[in-house]
Amino acid sequence: DRRLSPAPLASFVQVNPAAATLLRNHVFEAAAASSPSHLIDGYAGNGEIAIRLAQSGVRVTAIELDPEASAWSSEHMPSGSHSIRGRVEDVLMGELPADTVLLNPPRIGLDEGVPAILENAEIKPARVIYTSCNPATLARDVARMPSYEIVAMKSFDMFPQTAHVETVCELVPAA
Repeated sequence: DRRLSPAPLASFVQVNPAAATLLRNHVFEAAAASSPSHLIDGYAGNGEIAIRLAQSGVRVTAIELDPEASAWSSEHMPSGSHSIRGRVEDVLMGELPADTVLLNPPRIGLDEGVPAILENAEIKPARVIYTSCNPATLARDVARMPSYEIVAMKSFDMFPQTAHVETVCELVPAA
């Protein structure tokens, strides 16, 4: 195992480290379960999940707007994978096709262009794993992808004794 230097404090960090670790492990396992050859990690942050997947042999494209987080991810990404600094809605189309797409947008959810790109992709990703901190924007964004169906959903209680949860929603193209 190659040890990574500490990641920069990106523009966003989960405040509940125990629940955040459970969440990251779940997303990693869900992504790895289908043995993708190419995976796109949109809203990748410092690339922790992307780097871990790349180290397991998956070719990964990490997309992140924050310059420090993107640079750190790029510096630590294994050969054959890469990190792109940019907006997901501006970069995603050029990186497809991919077997799996991870999405972990901010509270406002996906830019409307992202579901449109996934809906209209010539070769649809076999799996979209969408992590959301806002059930309302998750519902809106999933509704914008009618050719996909939900196959799994799991919530993580990031702020005990509040209504705030992180939800991981796994989507596949409808049969």
